[in-house]
Amino acid sequence: MEKETTTRPRRGDLLSACLWGTYLAGILLGAGNGGEELAFLTKTFLEMRRLGEWKSVFLTSAVSSMGVLSLLFVSGLCAVGQPVSAAVLFVRGMGLGGCIGELYRQAGFSGAAAALLLLALPETICAFCFLKAGSGAVRMSCRLFHMILEPQPVPLVPRFKRYSIRFIILFLLLILAAAVSGLCTGIFVLLAG
Repeated sequence: MEKETTTRPRRGDLLSACLWGTYLAGILLGAGNGGEELAFLTKTFLEMRRLGEWKSVFLTSAVSSMGVLSLLFVSGLCAVGQPVSAAVLFVRGMGLGGCIGELYRQAGFSGAAAALLLLALPETICAFCFLKAGSGAVRMSCRLFHMILEPQPVPLVPRFKRYSIRFIILFLLLILAAAVSGLCTGIFVLLAG
């Protein structure tokens, strides 16, 4: 008699899919909901790109990304931080979608296409980092919650070390994404000029 095996999705795969869905839902909601509150953000985004100030673009991208990564890191250190991780990803997605939607509203299809070319590679790297950070934060938060309920204390230091190392690597990747964003701006200015 042969054993039948059923293929069930792993919990990590399901978590990643849920976080991707949350991020994409934020992008779609933000793109459809662009309005007056995003006009200043979009104007600043376009001005920095037009002036070709790659250092400003690099710093702005790095600070923005580090803020999101810091929120995700802290939410993982809270026993009930799981919803915060999802909310951070959703809000970040709304910001990205709102920026692209507002660019489309102001400059039409060509403006949105140009923004997409400027944002495609850096935002892909950022999305990868944020989703890895979000899943790590949810897992760490769940472990902390589980440890609270355990009758015997479980050593936390090795898990915290792995968690911190993961975020340091993601931090370095986000610096790379900010550098790519500045480089894309420089190339865009050279091609436009």
